Amino acid sequence: MTERKINEIRKSYFEDKVAVEVIAARKGYCVNTIYRYLKPEYATPQEAEMKKPISKLAPFEDIIRGWLAEDKARFYKQRHTGRRVYDRLVAECPDFKASPRATQIVYKRLLTEVYGKAARAEKPTPIAGLAEVGCSAIEFTYKSKPHKGFVLMLAFPHSNAAYMQILLGTNTECVLSALQRMFAYIGGVPQSIKFSASTKLFKHFLHDPSDIENELLLRFILFYGFNDEYFIPVCDGTNTVVTSLSKYYRRSIIPLRQEISDLAAFNETLLVSCDKLLDRKTTASKTLTSRELFFEDKAALLALPDNPFVVMSWQRRKINGRGDLVLDSKHCYYLPQTLINRSVYVCLTEDKVYIRNLDNEPVYEFKRLYSDAPENVQDVADLLRVLRSRPRALLYSTVKSALSAPVVEFLRENRAALSDYTSALYELTKTADFDSAVKIIEIAVSQNLKKQADILALHKGGNE
Repeated sequence: MTERKINEIRKSYFEDKVAVEVIAARKGYCVNTIYRYLKPEYATPQEAEMKKPISKLAPFEDIIRGWLAEDKARFYKQRHTGRRVYDRLVAECPDFKASPRATQIVYKRLLTEVYGKAARAEKPTPIAGLAEVGCSAIEFTYKSKPHKGFVLMLAFPHSNAAYMQILLGTNTECVLSALQRMFAYIGGVPQSIKFSASTKLFKHFLHDPSDIENELLLRFILFYGFNDEYFIPVCDGTNTVVTSLSKYYRRSIIPLRQEISDLAAFNETLLVSCDKLLDRKTTASKTLTSRELFFEDKAALLALPDNPFVVMSWQRRKINGRGDLVLDSKHCYYLPQTLINRSVYVCLTEDKVYIRNLDNEPVYEFKRLYSDAPENVQDVADLLRVLRSRPRALLYSTVKSALSAPVVEFLRENRAALSDYTSALYELTKTADFDSAVKIIEIAVSQNLKKQADILALHKGGNE
């Protein structure tokens, strides 16, 4: 019953002195209904609203309503809960005095007001041809030694298809080389790639991700022509497709404590194994498999260039007085003495370290180190050339670790033969590889030879 009709009933009874039975007959209501409206304690909805005490949360309802409106653009897990609203009001509003229970009641009312029936926003449908790239740590055995490496994943949200590669390190050369291999395998380049902060290709603390300073990454993006985006942990959700798929793929394909002797061959088989997982049905579509949806992703891929991108970073360095070059803060590469105090170009790829002079001419080449512990690498031929003038230093150099215990003991007891053995090692290394030279030295020690000519004769005799 409206407020106007209730007021008419009250006027007829209190002012016009009309009996309750007569009012009920005229209005067509039950007598008990008329008596209920005539009670002093009865109040209409408008009167009840006027008598209602002002809530302690009334001055803050617009603030809460604004927070909930902003939450529409966020992922579900990033939105305000009732407890989060209470904690934020306590922290930001000194005059806030309401209880958590009262805040929860107002929060639920305003949540229904802002969102209506659907409190959870609809997630946008992923577009075909878009991809995400993420990285996670993994422990495995590499060449019989424990190694802490990384797994790089390229995931497609539209089809939930993904491909993985194992990396020895997370430098830019490793990440981009792995991406290039995956591009070649799937036969195209995603139109847009969103990079996770775990790839370490950009800095996200107090840094604008639109201004990427990694020169090699910029050249890579321009070469393949895709759009680049970046996950910022402070702003974006961590529940990304590449994160959720990484656990499933790793559990299905890579055993715990995987033993790897040839990383290139293992990564090739890894791509084939990822292909086999595409026959599963996706969560979004109960009838279609990832392989069927991946055809749509493939159709939207950019074409591969005729020639692959050369993943190599350059830097100019000056060699110090010791002739060593330190990379990754722990790996030391010893250069020839002729390069001491000279400037060179250092060219870094995924597995090689190239040294070029300022005229861009090749000078030296090393295998890139990825061990967890500090490690040194030096060209044995150049070291032996220097050791010829200081033969006693042979027993204190890195060459000693390659010699067997009987050879080291023999050289310690026959110091006079150190010069001949050092020179013989140098000559043998120039004509054969170092491992072959060491074997010849072991034969010479077993025959108790002490002259350089006799040691070199063993090599000549073996060749004949």
